[in-house]
Amino acid sequence: MIGRLIKKYVTKELIVYGVVGFMTSGVDFIVSYLINDIIGCTFTVVTNSVAWVAAVAFAYVANNTWVFRLGFEGWKTEVQKIWKFTAARIASGVIGVGGMYLLVDCMELPFWPVKIALAVIVILLNYVFSKLFIFINPI
Repeated sequence: MIGRLIKKYVTKELIVYGVVGFMTSGVDFIVSYLINDIIGCTFTVVTNSVAWVAAVAFAYVANNTWVFRLGFEGWKTEVQKIWKFTAARIASGVIGVGGMYLLVDCMELPFWPVKIALAVIVILLNYVFSKLFIFINPI
């Protein structure tokens, strides 16, 4: 039964999205590590905001190129996709940054377990936004 569900819902696109999501989280985590642990900025709103900008820039290119395979579709279409992508990532970014502030700064939960849990939630939300609203193949 589980095998049939996996075959039905786990597509190549979803697998590639997972890999890109993992890589995007890697960008986010590396930038967070550099700012939080190396530079010593422990104010999580700053750390997560900078890491988020780096991750979003990477994610747009990777999703457009490798996941949804749309590539450059002309300036007008590209600008529209970038705006939609940015708006969706702002929505999920608010969840990530706000969650870190609430759970780490206010409730004093440990930084990395919270960051990892929120990353999973954000990746799932971003796939739904990307699939349904941003990278829509007109064919």
